Amino acid sequence: MNDAGAQSAAQCPAHGAGESGSSPGSPSATKKPVAATVMAAVASDSPPAPCECPRCGYDLSGAAAAWNHADSASCPMRGTCSECGLDFAWGELLNPCLKTPEWSYEHGHRRPWRCLVRTSFKTLRPHRLWRDLKMTHPIRGRRLILLSFFGMILVHTSLSLVSLALMAARQLMVIPTWRRTAADFARLALETFWPYNERWAEFIMPSRPWTGSVPVVMSARSLLVWGWWIAMPFAYLLLPATLRRCRVRREHLVRIGAYSLVFASAGVLLAGAAPSVVQDPFMFVVVIINRAFSGELIDRMNLNRLDDLLRRWLPGASPFVSFSIVCVFWGCAASRYLKLPRPWLVAFVLTLVGGLLAMALLALWPGFLQRLFS
Repeated sequence: MNDAGAQSAAQCPAHGAGESGSSPGSPSATKKPVAATVMAAVASDSPPAPCECPRCGYDLSGAAAAWNHADSASCPMRGTCSECGLDFAWGELLNPCLKTPEWSYEHGHRRPWRCLVRTSFKTLRPHRLWRDLKMTHPIRGRRLILLSFFGMILVHTSLSLVSLALMAARQLMVIPTWRRTAADFARLALETFWPYNERWAEFIMPSRPWTGSVPVVMSARSLLVWGWWIAMPFAYLLLPATLRRCRVRREHLVRIGAYSLVFASAGVLLAGAAPSVVQDPFMFVVVIINRAFSGELIDRMNLNRLDDLLRRWLPGASPFVSFSIVCVFWGCAASRYLKLPRPWLVAFVLTLVGGLLAMALLALWPGFLQRLFS
């Protein structure tokens, strides 16, 4: 009977601590120090509950069993994995009743579609995402697959609607010489919802008889940017020395890769989409800011020059924008989630490796390089 009670306390420390000496509602139960909770999780004659390092999976049960359970002061609140050097909180490992994030679709059980929306848009702020999502939170593979698929659709559709609204506002409110005909605006709307090859809009609504073949699904530039995002988890695997030194489990790379696909739907829209999809909303914002200063910041001639400059230089800036966005996302993951040493240097190098890997694999596709540089 005593063994069963000890085992129950080890499995759920908060519940076991409440039953051991006082009722849950008593002051002594609510003011019980955290050290006593951790001590209750391991103070048992039975073998300690298995606890593994969240980053490398090293068994830490021996370190917990070596504590002096009679003295709560000797039970540390934080520990360091002797295998990979990760600093962690013992309470997060020993308490299986640990509360997972309420916003997380990967862990939420109530209102999953609401959690999907919150998680998808939280992914657009990677510094917040990887601060709140921890390696101690269990990895749910099926939920990650659903999040990757539906999250990409949700973010892409939302950003396309915002871009289309800004284009419509520009059409109605800004310089008359910038206004488009109804047919041109309809083609631009099609480009907004499928921005990966601008020829599709012309193919569906041709301004003149179409003489070419059916366009490919994606342009070479968009395909390269998507390949860059997909190649990033594999780029980490190409540096086994880093993974061996930090003892990073591959499951964590899979999790980061799944969340990165949701973020990529926004990154590709900025870096690999048709130039007009980014140019029109940007110029509308510039004009609105200029009007707020009574047109004193930029005159009309310079606005036209800026518009022409963006039209010429946006396609060439795509690789640099892609590199920056990929590096920021994986840098936040390496520093706040994986907690690697020199995380931004690792992210910088591996972003280069991921881009080269994507380029090398896509170069095997006949005609890809010719389409990319044409």
